[in-house]
Amino acid sequence: MKCYRAKEQGVLGLRGSDEDSYLKLPEYLYMLKLANPGTIADLETDVDDDGDEHFLYLFLAFGALISGFRKLRHVLVIDGTHLSGKYKGVLLTASGQDANFQIFPLAFANLAKMATPAAMAHSAGEFRDYYGKIRAANSACGIYLGHVGVARWSRANFSGDRYNIMTSNIAQQLNDTTQITLRSALLEGRGAAIVELLTFIQRMMTRWFCARRKKAEKHRGLVSVEVDKQMTKNMATMKGSKINAVNSWSSQILGKFGRSDKVMLAERKCSCTYFDNIKIPCGHAMLAADGIGVPYDTLCGHWYKTSVWRETYAGVINHHGAARDVDIPEEVGSQVVYPPSTKRQLGRRRKTRIPSTER
Repeated sequence: MKCYRAKEQGVLGLRGSDEDSYLKLPEYLYMLKLANPGTIADLETDVDDDGDEHFLYLFLAFGALISGFRKLRHVLVIDGTHLSGKYKGVLLTASGQDANFQIFPLAFANLAKMATPAAMAHSAGEFRDYYGKIRAANSACGIYLGHVGVARWSRANFSGDRYNIMTSNIAQQLNDTTQITLRSALLEGRGAAIVELLTFIQRMMTRWFCARRKKAEKHRGLVSVEVDKQMTKNMATMKGSKINAVNSWSSQILGKFGRSDKVMLAERKCSCTYFDNIKIPCGHAMLAADGIGVPYDTLCGHWYKTSVWRETYAGVINHHGAARDVDIPEEVGSQVVYPPSTKRQLGRRRKTRIPSTER
């Protein structure tokens, strides 16, 4: 225990206290928005009986992430990880998937609790239970979430094209290129004080954008690297299949085990539904395209194009500047934010959670 306390004192001397970090938060967010045009940073506080403002939640979306997200397939997945610092909380991430099948974070939210269980609920019944608790605890929040539309933020109520994205939990989806997940990338910073956590996220996003921008600029194909690989895999499944042309843009594909599939290239559809749902030509469509001399990559959805991949990472995420070089508005400089009203029990804090099931 003495070693643990010595470590805590060392961290305190090096990084400062968690309480000081919350006091710096308004100024930090102002500087971050100043360095990154288009960034949205919304800090909400709760006023106690003494009139003091306590941290309630924070929403952060960098301008470059907002611009890049417009180039992605329209699927948004919410995931959360519990913070392991002095004060309890949940770090929510809103993510999509880029043209190269890599996780693309859009926004981050640090919550004391509240809407997380409702957003993460799997079933409609479970969602209704949690949403009812939100409305009972804060009717204004419940009304606002209802006006936004529960299908926009609730996993249980989402409808629409999911493509190849695992909407159940994108943070557990393995990235074939980087071998890293968003959740594992955030583990290192989740025990830090609030400003240090946000700085960790900013630096991580800057590295990701820089590396992916370089990779996209070097690629010379019409579609991204991972889409090329996927089409190669799709074509490999067609060994022994035969093609019967119906007309110029429609064909019947006969598999070696007797299966028959109809391909309509003009509509970009196949009876196997892979082409329809994923927007990448299945093996049947690729055979049909071979028959009329159409390049495979021209049949892919525009989200997978290399040009779109490059545009996704065209933005830049900058580090915040020094406060002494900027005139801080009075309403920002005078705002005093205290930590959340709840904190962890005394003793050594766990860095990892106890698994709920055997692995």
